[in-house]
Amino acid sequence: MTPDSIHVLLIEDDLTQCDIFKTIIRVRSDIELIGITDSSTKGVELTKKFLPDAIILDLELNEGDGIDFLYQIKKISLSKYPFIVVTTNTISKSVLQNLRENGADFIFTKNIKGYSPKQVVNLLLRMQKYYGCNFDTPINSCGTAANQLDTEEVYEDGFQQIISEQLVKIGIPTNFVGYQYIIEVVILLIKAGDFHKEITKDIYPAIAKKYNTTAAGVERAIRNAIEKAWNTTDISILEKYYSQSVNPEKGRPTNKEFIYYLTIRIKNIIK
Repeated sequence: MTPDSIHVLLIEDDLTQCDIFKTIIRVRSDIELIGITDSSTKGVELTKKFLPDAIILDLELNEGDGIDFLYQIKKISLSKYPFIVVTTNTISKSVLQNLRENGADFIFTKNIKGYSPKQVVNLLLRMQKYYGCNFDTPINSCGTAANQLDTEEVYEDGFQQIISEQLVKIGIPTNFVGYQYIIEVVILLIKAGDFHKEITKDIYPAIAKKYNTTAAGVERAIRNAIEKAWNTTDISILEKYYSQSVNPEKGRPTNKEFIYYLTIRIKNIIK
């Protein structure tokens, strides 16, 4: 193992994904793949043997599963705990919460638009300063304070995944232009730190400029995406993930109502 590189253990049962990770990592000198397995038990053995800096952990495995691996890791004593990134196809809120509570440092949802193994590797490189934290170490002892988020960095590293999970649950189609615009709006609002930014006057024009369109086009695309969800998603699901009351005459939240609600929800998730 190269002393100065990030040592990564890959626990993945998809051979194609394994090949992609190997190809990406092979050409770099700052990150090294020290082992690959499709078994949670073997993964624990390799973790104890090599003490990797980071682990890429698939939730669905040929032997065992990612949750089982996390449970086993918590039971053993290690001189340092790896930074664990989970990749999964599930968007179950209870499963994702279980992963976070049992040691997953970051979760990538594979079926969300924009996911790629390269995105996972980039995250590992950017988060290197947090390596070495264990289950009992406060986050602000491992790096910057927990609430001091660099939004641009978090966005690049997959922060949009968190927002995307919420949109998919509500039923916002990922192939709608408004889906990406909503993500952009929420990130800009979180970056601003409050709701003083006026969506119509400040946010829409900024997004329109980025995507070479008009503010009216941004507003219309977001409205279409919201209308699609409220016209096709089961009402019980909408009520579960959007708890605010909706004007019965319109039958759906306005752009502003939906975006502000989603922004507050996301801020509560990441804080």
